[in-house]
Parts: sequence; structure tokens; C-alpha cells
Amino acid sequence: WFREKNDKLKENPTVRIQLSQPLSGTGCDLGLQGSVKKPFWIYNPIAADLVPLSGYWVSAAALALAKKSGAEFVLDLLTEPEAHIVGTAALIKGHQLCDSEERFGIALESVIRRVKEGHLFASQHIRLKPGVQFLVGLMASAVDDFADQGILQLGGEQRICSYCKVNHLELPESKNSHLVMSLSPTPVTELAKEFFEHSWAGGKLLRVGGWDMRKGFHKEMVTYYPAGTVFQVSEKVVLPTGFIRL
Repeated sequence: WFREKNDKLKENPTVRIQLSQPLSGTGCDLGLQGSVKKPFWIYNPIAADLVPLSGYWVSAAALALAKKSGAEFVLDLLTEPEAHIVGTAALIKGHQLCDSEERFGIALESVIRRVKEGHLFASQHIRLKPGVQFLVGLMASAVDDFADQGILQLGGEQRICSYCKVNHLELPESKNSHLVMSLSPTPVTELAKEFFEHSWAGGKLLRVGGWDMRKGFHKEMVTYYPAGTVFQVSEKVVLPTGFIRL
């Protein structure tokens, strides 16, 4: 998905989108080599000076509009999530869905609650903006442990939040498409067998770690494909949870 580079996004409430399908040939025909056998080969006309929609999120209606309209269509540009009308095709910058807060703290002795010398730490907190919710996928064996709705503690600070079950989530998708998209960050290791040899397009891989409070030692770093990563696969591949065919 591309937009024109000279779009005045601050002045124009809509953005014209242009789709570019992978060409039939590949970079391999030119002698290029990479981590996959057949990397995506996308045509970007210089005259149009197009830039990809990196960093944007789109509504489910935008996916349906793309399938219906073909190569070009227009999306509403949102500056705040509360402005979105359910069922409309729109896009919004990812950073406008939440606020990021940097916090600093100090570690304490476990018994006397005295400050540990040299144990200063920093953390990043994500605070969702009004009108924003997120979907959490659970293993089948854990679903029955939750009521249809309720409250729970979530996040590093164990903040109270409300939740409700979503039993049937339907997104516009094609059954026979060779292109599939991830709806959330997905560990690379889980897709190694199915997708590793296939083409993929997306943002930079995410390297995520953390601190194990029980062991008192850092966790191993895990590599993730970012949300919105697109893979080219065969029709016979059984998709993992969290993927749709485009």
C-alpha cells in the first residue's frame, strides 16, 4: 500500500491509496540473493513518487474496500481514534493510538526495603488513548477459565482493566490467496517451517526481551515479525492463529 509523497496530510482529511502487486518476475532473475528464495519485487513508478504506509493502522473496512476497489481508493485520515466511525474505511498513525511514558525507578532490598546501590532502572509504559481497545489471543485450554466479561489485572503495574470475550471475529479475507498477513507480532521460530523459505514483506524485525523476576536474570531475546507482515505462501499452508489471507 502506497500514498503520494507530496500529500499534505495535515491539511487533507483523506489520503489516496495505491496498491502495487508483486511482479511476476523476481530479483533472482537479476542474480540477486537473499534470505528467501523469491523476494518480493514491487514496481514503484518514479513519476508518482510513492511512499509505503509504514507506521499506519487501517480499519477492517479499509481491507474490504481494497478488495472491492482494486488499484486505487481513498481512506479517511484520522488524527485521533475517537473520530473513527465504525464501519468506515480509515487509517491512522500507530503512535496516535497510545501514549508512551518513560519512567525511572530504583531497586529495593527484599527484607529491609532499603535502596540497592547502583540498581537504577528505566521502563517504558504504554497507555491506550480513549476509545482504543486491544485483542488478546488465548490458548483454547485457557478460554473456559474466564467469564464472558469481568475485570482483571494487566501489565507491569498490574492495573485494573475490564474485558469481554469475543467469540467470533470476522475480517475480510480471501480463501485462495497466496498472500497472508499477520495481525500481531509473531515469533519467527513459530513460522520457521511454514514460511521461512517464502517471500515476506514488512517492517524491521522486533527483538524483545525482559527481566525474569523469579530468577533475577534477564530473559532470552526473542525475534518477532511485526504486525502487518505479509507472506507469500501456497494455498495448502494451514495458517496459524492471528493470520488472514489477503
